[in-house]
Amino acid sequence: MVFTINSDQVLWLCTSLAAVWTAWGIFKQIKKPSDDHRAMLLKHDDNLKEHDELFAKDNRRLISLEDGYRKMLEWQTEQHRINIENERRFKEDEESRKVIMKSLYVIINHTITGNGIDQLKHVRDDLNNFLIEK
Repeated sequence: MVFTINSDQVLWLCTSLAAVWTAWGIFKQIKKPSDDHRAMLLKHDDNLKEHDELFAKDNRRLISLEDGYRKMLEWQTEQHRINIENERRFKEDEESRKVIMKSLYVIINHTITGNGIDQLKHVRDDLNNFLIEK
């Protein structure tokens, strides 16, 4: 059996290939805006996901900064309370020291001179009042 190809068949084949190729090109051109739009949407979705991740990261960082700031304010408030308490104690200690020094002075003076019993009584009353008020 002999297989022969004539020119009509070659032209028909070339025309069919050209028609299919042209139809494929037209199909691609018609589909191109849709593909471009889909690619753009995917790109925007990726950007949106990235922005959401960055936003969540920034939000976590701000929350941790707020917690740190709140802890720092609590610490400062506690330190202020401690400082006020220490000042009060220092004043009490200073008053106690003054009364003790005054008492010692009067005792030494009395020991040296043998006089000043009225002064000793007065200092004793001051010391008694101080201890009662404390």
